[in-house]
Amino acid sequence: MKNIFISHSSKDKTLIDKLCDFLHNELHIPTAHIYCTSRNSIKPGEDFINSIQNGLRNAGIVIFLVTDNYMKSNFCVMEMGAAWALQSNIIPITVPPCSHKSLEGTPLQTRQTVSIEDADGLR
Repeated sequence: MKNIFISHSSKDKTLIDKLCDFLHNELHIPTAHIYCTSRNSIKPGEDFINSIQNGLRNAGIVIFLVTDNYMKSNFCVMEMGAAWALQSNIIPITVPPCSHKSLEGTPLQTRQTVSIEDADGLR
């Protein structure tokens, strides 16, 4: 099984925790196959940029949690471009007030999106 890479802003920890729990508990994806920097995917002493690059290269699916915090983060937008350049299987999830329109001018502007309302929407 290939990994799922979750591209997100660390400022959205509550949402990320809910998403990871949903993937594990409801879809039965082993936590070892969920690459999420906010959930200890990067080991102490590891170069975090190399870890993220390898995580993207080894991902079967890249999920983008598109929030206001995400769109304001230069690093997150760089991850978006890297996944696009690697021709990854991409699933953008928008969280209001972000919507598909928020992706205009990005490599994901032509991708179909999924929207969730808030952390309570991930049960």
